[in-house]
Amino acid sequence: MNKQELIKQVSRKASLTQKDCALVLNALTDIIGNVLRSGEVISIMGFGRFYTKHLSERNGFNPVTRTKTRLKSAYIPTFKCSAQLKSTF
Repeated sequence: MNKQELIKQVSRKASLTQKDCALVLNALTDIIGNVLRSGEVISIMGFGRFYTKHLSERNGFNPVTRTKTRLKSAYIPTFKCSAQLKSTF
């Protein structure tokens, strides 16, 4: 499912216009990104948890040029689903 299909389904389920659903979805993704950039965690009961994970500096390999390189440390966004969401599968 892509973003537009999600907007259509939310629109039908919530009896809202697709334009309103798109605004809400865009606002939600912006808020989640801003919160994660600030280092905070977002927990949604029954759904899951968004947080950042730290990757330390490490060795890397470029398969095209066959050269070894050093990758910088970084923070990456991560999602862990709740047990309730997992149990639906």
